[in-house]
Amino acid sequence: MRDFLVACAVTVAINAAADVRPPAVAGAFYPADEEALRTRVSELLDRARDRAEGPTARALVVPHAGYDYSAPTAATAFARLPTTGIRRVILLGPSHHVSFGGGALPAEGVTAFETPLGSMVLDRPAVEELRRNRNFDGPVQAHSAEHALEVELPFLQVVAPTARLVPVVVGSTTDFQTTLDMAEALAALVDDGTVVVASSDFTHHGSRYGWSPYDGPDLPETLLAVGRRTAERAAAMDPRGFLRQIEVSGDTVCGARPVGVLASLLSHAFSGEGRVLEVTTSGHVTDRFDLSVTYVAIAFAGRWTGWQPL
Repeated sequence: MRDFLVACAVTVAINAAADVRPPAVAGAFYPADEEALRTRVSELLDRARDRAEGPTARALVVPHAGYDYSAPTAATAFARLPTTGIRRVILLGPSHHVSFGGGALPAEGVTAFETPLGSMVLDRPAVEELRRNRNFDGPVQAHSAEHALEVELPFLQVVAPTARLVPVVVGSTTDFQTTLDMAEALAALVDDGTVVVASSDFTHHGSRYGWSPYDGPDLPETLLAVGRRTAERAAAMDPRGFLRQIEVSGDTVCGARPVGVLASLLSHAFSGEGRVLEVTTSGHVTDRFDLSVTYVAIAFAGRWTGWQPL
């Protein structure tokens, strides 16, 4: 009898653990200690709010690198979210480990994503609605080691602690029509209590990234200018112009597809405007511009309108 009870307890523990996507990069990209993480995120948000101007945002583009490099820029955008009333967060990010087209949702048994700050519960009805759409049938393993969504969660847990999460990894081979179809599916979910966040780093410059067309004493300013030009097309809610800018410039934006989904959603189902809040680089932290990543914060203020054909 005792062995049976022990076996049952182990089974329950395994099943409970399987329901939560555990953190994959805590202690590497951001602090693994709960108090240290909450303090850091709160301080970054407080500083960003002291500088914030303008209306609150309903959608954001934010970076996803290690907090030492990109978190102050991310905080600039997260500080624009409303302090109350956020019930749902649709979080879009790129896949760094698995190649596919379309969107990938967590495995069916997953009910929450965990960080050192606790669990962020999934909006299961919204996730299941997307699961019935063929454009969201990407591989569930895309979530396993992916940091692009995870590093945004502590900010969301502090800003909107009761919000439910709709996490979508967008594959790098997603074509424009699929991007548009995904945006139309997401338009059925957005309302006054929904915010949409696209996670992306921008220009990856250096031999490590296979893209280093710039050099010379003006390199820091050049990298900022390249990133800003691309960011301005996203802020204009112009999905074709955004992708065209990347094509023409060669800009290495790892989250081009999720940002494209957001830009398509905004262009068809949003009334408002976007604003580039900040453009920074890791080079300004490390003083190494031969190996540098650009970080962008964009906020979109306005209201969701429902899908409107253009």
